[in-house]
Amino acid sequence: MASRKDLKKVVRSITSELFIVAYCKGKELGKADQTAEVLKDIIDVEEDFIARISHTEPGQKAKAYYAVFKKDFDERVSGIIDKIEQLK
Repeated sequence: MASRKDLKKVVRSITSELFIVAYCKGKELGKADQTAEVLKDIIDVEEDFIARISHTEPGQKAKAYYAVFKKDFDERVSGIIDKIEQLK
């Protein structure tokens, strides 16, 4: 298993890339309101998952915990990508 520090870097990297893409697409299309919602979602995802890395649930096996973590993160990122694609 990767260290928590490395996992936080991965989460920040992915959310930063999503933020940049959403911001640029929103700026290009002139959709400030829709883009602001997507950007807020991205920030919420980053904060949520960084907190989950920092404070793992006691009594749960690490491998199972991070398997659920990865599944949840993938689902949330996919949802944000869909929202970015829907900006028109």
